[in-house]
Amino acid sequence: NLLDGGTSVGSSITIADADGFVVNDGGTMKTIPATDIPTYVGSGLSTASQWRVTTNFTDDADPIASNWEVSDTTGYGSLGSAMSESSGVFTFPSTGYWLVMFNHDAYSTSAQLWGAAQLLVTTDNSTYGSIATASTSFYSSSSFSSSVAVAIVDVTSTSNVKVSFKVDVAHADVTTVGNTDIHRTGATFVRLGDT
Repeated sequence: NLLDGGTSVGSSITIADADGFVVNDGGTMKTIPATDIPTYVGSGLSTASQWRVTTNFTDDADPIASNWEVSDTTGYGSLGSAMSESSGVFTFPSTGYWLVMFNHDAYSTSAQLWGAAQLLVTTDNSTYGSIATASTSFYSSSSFSSSVAVAIVDVTSTSNVKVSFKVDVAHADVTTVGNTDIHRTGATFVRLGDT
């Protein structure tokens, strides 16, 4: 009767995947399952997590292959399935468009040095190339600097599309800062939607 203009809505219900919605399909009334709705209205973000490097290191790293951990500081939250990591190579838990951010925190004991943080991607599980770079300069000794490399990665295959992170510095006097308690050098992964 509600389709005829009734106003009563009754008590609240919990919508399940198999529940039906009435839709006017070109003049014909049809019932569709609730699972069809997200295709057209979006279902919101479903997967997000952060990883961090736990200890300092000096000089270059291609990739940063060790001392990664999932952030676990009080107050940290994640969504959905977790990324997996092996020797600095990160595998996505599902296909889709992913926002990837690599934060590089560093300090230098010498002046006139530079550093670069690079986000690398492979689409064949073999050959990696830089998809984003963020550079920084140290103009005085004992100076700190942070940079963030950001890219949207089209993960069409969880077997072939992977990412890693590279640090390229001018001299061993540049130290990448890691920490096991707070996010200093690390990566953020957010699934934006279907590919």
